[in-house]
Amino acid sequence: MSNKNVNWSDEKWKEMIIKQRVFLWSEDAIEAYSKWLGLRQGMRVADIGCGLGYLGYTYWKYFGNNGHYIGIDINEDLLKDAKATSPNWAIGGTAEFIQGDVYKIPLPDNSVDMVMCQTLLMHLKNPEHALAEMKRILKPGGILMCKEPDNISGMTSRRDSSSEDRSIEYEVLSFKLTLIAYKGSISLGRGDTSIGIRVPKMLSDLGFKSIDMRANENVHLLLPPYETKKQRYSFEQLKERINKNEETKEKERQFWKERFKEEYLAGGGALEELQQFEKMVEEEREKNEAILKDQVKKRIYHSCGGNLFFIIKGIKNFD
Repeated sequence: MSNKNVNWSDEKWKEMIIKQRVFLWSEDAIEAYSKWLGLRQGMRVADIGCGLGYLGYTYWKYFGNNGHYIGIDINEDLLKDAKATSPNWAIGGTAEFIQGDVYKIPLPDNSVDMVMCQTLLMHLKNPEHALAEMKRILKPGGILMCKEPDNISGMTSRRDSSSEDRSIEYEVLSFKLTLIAYKGSISLGRGDTSIGIRVPKMLSDLGFKSIDMRANENVHLLLPPYETKKQRYSFEQLKERINKNEETKEKERQFWKERFKEEYLAGGGALEELQQFEKMVEEEREKNEAILKDQVKKRIYHSCGGNLFFIIKGIKNFD
């Protein structure tokens, strides 16, 4: 497998982008964040690494009246899809989409009121360079908003599940290998999946002012009879996942297994320890898979947990 990052316009990954963002941030939270950020109608906003335009249509009602949205992404196919759907939400203002590099954003200095990005910095080899470019295109007094995770918190946190009861030995080894693979991912240039906790200091080093940070209040909860829209959606996604044909599931398992192995070894991990863990993972999967399917079929499955996902803001200083 190549060390390059995945192609997000591939149908498999594009589908994942869409599904992951359903219920990612609640409407109440978006409204509160918009006030906290200081959004106003008529703003000129650049979305860097825009993908399918998620941030544009999520925040449009808070800046789009006589406003202008500029979606920038390196992936031409994603931009075509974003442009095709934008008339459905970019009402009362204008939206455009430009192919461009995050390290050389194709906009003039001091040209936008706000720059936004989500799960972009986590994939970059040089996020500081990208943030410097975002600062360059901001007007003095302009707002920068970054939404980035601390995925290690989720990978290593406890999750209550009716289909799993993992041993302490498994949990400890999983934690250790995850941290090693995390280091390896960075060394391979795949980015920092826990970059959210580092962004405030990066902004400070770049001279941003009024830096502040909040965490997404969303958590994962599945509890029969799955009464909320979010729970019903999550339950349907779970059913879809476990009912995939075995060939597809095996291909996906092998993809993530090989990717983890690359990152773990790049982080300095020992092959023998990895093989020990892989055996434990397979034993857990065989033990829990039938239980999970049965509980989902009977609609008695429950699980609860979460991880940290931050929204960070900074203001470009008047030099």
